[in-house]
Amino acid sequence: MDRSRDGSFIFRHGTGRHLLSADLKALRCAPVDDEDPAWLRILLDSVLMSVALLAGHEGLHAGSVLIDDQAVAITASAGGGKTTLIHELRNRGHALLADDITILDGRVAGSPLAIPGPPVMTLPDKLTGEAVVLMDLPGERWIAAEVSGAAAPLRTIVNLDRRPGVATMIGPEPDLLGLMLGAFLNLPKTEKRIASRFELASRLASSCQILRITADPSITPAELSSLIESALDRS
Repeated sequence: MDRSRDGSFIFRHGTGRHLLSADLKALRCAPVDDEDPAWLRILLDSVLMSVALLAGHEGLHAGSVLIDDQAVAITASAGGGKTTLIHELRNRGHALLADDITILDGRVAGSPLAIPGPPVMTLPDKLTGEAVVLMDLPGERWIAAEVSGAAAPLRTIVNLDRRPGVATMIGPEPDLLGLMLGAFLNLPKTEKRIASRFELASRLASSCQILRITADPSITPAELSSLIESALDRS
């Protein structure tokens, strides 16, 4: 991504180019091949996420769903099962907010708002079922997925920790500072934004229920979903 002299932003990638106006109100797209879904994947994933960050929002590396009109975000290390858990919660009737990156608006009073993401999910082949497939990827598929139509206050953050042999349990996150600082996308890297990101992390730590689930990889997403629903019922 480069910035032009007039203040506009240019996104360059192998499938095309995008031009974002300086006032962030107009995004023009020039795909190399408009019939190739790969350019849409770049647009809906990397480009729109960057637009949200440029607009002053922050990004939480977490998928999220809507439960009782409030957002519940799920974060995990790469390959930790976050997507399959989000998929299971969605199958239980909880509206999808975001598949991989949850954009937060921290400029509102009270709890930051989780903003609905693009209407897509990336899932392992075996989980796609009868979904509309937008693009095949190695070992997984990019599918169409309905998302919530409105932003919602972030109620809970769940850190999914799957390791062989650990007991299955849910409770308060012990490494609160590490989770809060590690879960945010560290972009843009300006001093002002780093400071505001730290302040937002502090607000989340005081206003949200922050939990950790430990579980062996053999524990099913259905069992983990039940744990989350039960913990929310008790809160």
